[in-house]
Amino acid sequence: DSSRELWSRLRSDYPNSPLAAESAFWLGEIAIRTDRPEEAIRILDDLLKSLPNTNRPAWATTAQLRRVQALTSMKKWDEVTKLVEMLLKDDEFSKNADFLGEVLYARGRAYQGLARFDDSRKSFQAVIDSKPPGELAAKAQFMRGETYFHEKNYRDALREFLKVDILHESSVWQAAALLEGGKVYEQLNQPADAADLYKRLVERFPNEPAAIEAKTRLVALKVPANVQYAWPHPSRQFLYVATSNRGAGLKADNNHLTAWRINPHTGALTPHGPVQTLPMRAVHICVSPCGDSGGYVLSGHNLPKSGVTVNRINADGTLGAAVPQQQKTDIGIYAHQIRTDASGKTLILVTRGNRPEPKKAEDPGALKVYNFDAETGLVRGTTWANLFSPHSDTYDLSVDPRGAVADPNSGPRAIFSWMG
Repeated sequence: DSSRELWSRLRSDYPNSPLAAESAFWLGEIAIRTDRPEEAIRILDDLLKSLPNTNRPAWATTAQLRRVQALTSMKKWDEVTKLVEMLLKDDEFSKNADFLGEVLYARGRAYQGLARFDDSRKSFQAVIDSKPPGELAAKAQFMRGETYFHEKNYRDALREFLKVDILHESSVWQAAALLEGGKVYEQLNQPADAADLYKRLVERFPNEPAAIEAKTRLVALKVPANVQYAWPHPSRQFLYVATSNRGAGLKADNNHLTAWRINPHTGALTPHGPVQTLPMRAVHICVSPCGDSGGYVLSGHNLPKSGVTVNRINADGTLGAAVPQQQKTDIGIYAHQIRTDASGKTLILVTRGNRPEPKKAEDPGALKVYNFDAETGLVRGTTWANLFSPHSDTYDLSVDPRGAVADPNSGPRAIFSWMG
């Protein structure tokens, strides 16, 4: 902000000075670097129109390049391609490796944005062939892989990503390419090869941002089936993950709940304790507040019928077996999300229901509220009976709270409240 203010003052206080134009250039540069491309375009357009056609200052070429980059940031692909074609006719760009690679890269991005993938790859290859300084060649090689990946041409995408690692020296782009290569192997259903690339990435480039996602994907490759949902322990030392093999047209017969220890320094996950089997696919899970107990993992199931499973969390963070429920509770239709309140004593279940069909009425969704016993892990239903009348009168009202309870003597209670 102080630099921007300085250049603005210089430009306004000395409008006829030779430095006024250069001040405008630096204001445009600041706008580009602070992610304000619209402002940069406005400043640079006015600046370039004010300059003579000959004997332009040395920074005028850079100003043209910044215009290209600002238009690219704004995804104005047609304007980018037209401007680049014009600039490539200028020797300042076509014969200068610093500028040539940048404008060719911008043209490649524009063609990619326009879904002209063959032209995009040619432009990125032209960047590589121009031997630009810095990391631009590695970036262009990476983008060639991205264009193939976007077209779902996974084999060619893999070749380009591996070239980044083999042919270029740029840790950030080598790491990113290994990550994308692992994703390609996942698409090709080659999990062992994917894990190999992720491990290579983590070992060679542990400090690159791509290593964080690689660690997460390594964990996903180790879980019993496809990840459905995950929830951290309140201590942030453990992560609980629900997995299932259910998919389109597939029966959910491999459903599990797993615990993972979180490395406090790296975020890496390692298996923690035994795997617990779930009766159905868990579409959502949560962890109840611990309180005086170790807490619980609550799983909500939707198919083939709604259900709730409660697994106790042991003192060491591992998972215990499911808690047998003593009461047959109405779980609604198509459970979709399960939560507890801050006290951990109330369980809230969102049930989605189902749309109506030509020969079937709508299955209504609902918001279900239950009592949750944090000591025993038991879920108990709550029913509200309401009587409202606009008249003052005498009514005979009885509520029979009998249900399917293991011990009738300790069954449900009826609590009455009068509003009047």
